Amino acid sequence: MGGRIETEVEIAAPPETVYAALADIARYGEWNPYLVEVRGTPEPGQTLKVRSQPAGREEMEYEVQVVAMSPPSCIRWEGGLPDRAQFRGDHRWELEVLGTGRTLLRHHETFTGELAGDIFEAAGDAIRGDFERMNEALKCRVETQDACHQAAE
Repeated sequence: MGGRIETEVEIAAPPETVYAALADIARYGEWNPYLVEVRGTPEPGQTLKVRSQPAGREEMEYEVQVVAMSPPSCIRWEGGLPDRAQFRGDHRWELEVLGTGRTLLRHHETFTGELAGDIFEAAGDAIRGDFERMNEALKCRVETQDACHQAAE
């Protein structure tokens, strides 16, 4: 048993711009209210150290393994307990072109493992809220950055 959190947001910027902001993990602390610090090299096979600040809950630190970095369409990482049969989270950001200068960001995570159902039941709604906070902050950052870039041209 497990669960899946699915969120999405439309962003008034091309996928390349959105992807660049997501891939620039060193700057998450400047704009990201949920994943407040991510350290490491964002390349497939690498381990990242993540510090998250869930809304209304204690800060957490954990490690994730980068599965895919496919510019400008997808970033994927996996985390969980050392015994992935107990709990595993497959976290993805997928970007789709909506038209000239617009992107649909699908931000989702699938939880599997023996403990996934209990964890999802206890925290699924809160995690969805955290994803939505991150999505809106990314939208704001990218749209403001894109507007500033266009104004400078």
